[in-house]
Amino acid sequence: MPLQSSTESASEASSAKGTVQEPSVSAQPLGHIAKHSQISEDEMRNALLRSGYLLEHRVETTLRRQAWYVDASHAYRDADSGKSRELDLYAVRPWQIKTKTKSRKGDHVWIELLIECVNNPQPIAFLTKRDPFASGVYAIPEIKFVCDPAEVRTKEGKSDIREFLDMEDYQHYCTGRIASQFFPFTRKKDKSEWMATHEDEHFAAFSALVKALEDNLSRFVHTRGTYLNATFIYPVLVLQGVLIDVRHDGKRLRFIRENWIRYRRSVVFDKKSTSYVIDVVTERGFRNYLKTIECEARKTAFRMSRASRFIRANIKHKPRPRAPLSSKKM
Repeated sequence: MPLQSSTESASEASSAKGTVQEPSVSAQPLGHIAKHSQISEDEMRNALLRSGYLLEHRVETTLRRQAWYVDASHAYRDADSGKSRELDLYAVRPWQIKTKTKSRKGDHVWIELLIECVNNPQPIAFLTKRDPFASGVYAIPEIKFVCDPAEVRTKEGKSDIREFLDMEDYQHYCTGRIASQFFPFTRKKDKSEWMATHEDEHFAAFSALVKALEDNLSRFVHTRGTYLNATFIYPVLVLQGVLIDVRHDGKRLRFIRENWIRYRRSVVFDKKSTSYVIDVVTERGFRNYLKTIECEARKTAFRMSRASRFIRANIKHKPRPRAPLSSKKM
């Protein structure tokens, strides 16, 4: 005799007692509900491809393969709100300042990268120009190079450590074209034509980079005469899509596809304008970008090693020299 199911048994028992059993919700078919309430694999794939998460992962992998320490979802303090925010990636790598004194193995030049990643389905264009006040010695104040000592004292007087090392000869902030305007391209709602307009996503990325930079500057620790300690801090926006250099000479408009552009962002604080240079780099050009800044770090370490005794002597001055870089909050 076949066994009865528990459902059948319960139904018969209810009938015997003269009661009517309410239909069970769990007994209804779930296939139709699951089909429309749960995302499919293809939909997940498309959503990820539209986001910047995969780009972030690939950039992180590239950095790790090049011997960088990488921290994903790096926390920084937002000076506007006082709250903790997250940056896509933070990367750091040291280069030793080699000297003949074995006890000075702690002398290093560091590079810190503050990175935001954006997947731009349409090109982002930057209007670039040659600015004499954004090249050579005029661009030195925009190099975020925090160092102990921040200044050296010669017979001629005090000198900024960046000027003393002649960084205008080899630092990428001191040469080439620079942009102060950018514009992504989007379609009008009626799809009739394209517009060059700003989007909140890009403004948010640039704002996050500047705030994270200021937070890092405020955390620099002086070594109190123990080691030569120097750090380059570079804010970087990495794009998955196309980057366009727009050049307008008054007569014609040229569009040049590039892998790396310098963008200057100016922020007014306490009635004073402060400029920040942000490197905008495509994923395709990111490896070459790393090679450039690594070369700059090696040159800086070499120049500091040649003058290490003189620079170290300047650490011991009291009162200690004030840092030439602004650490004011945004």
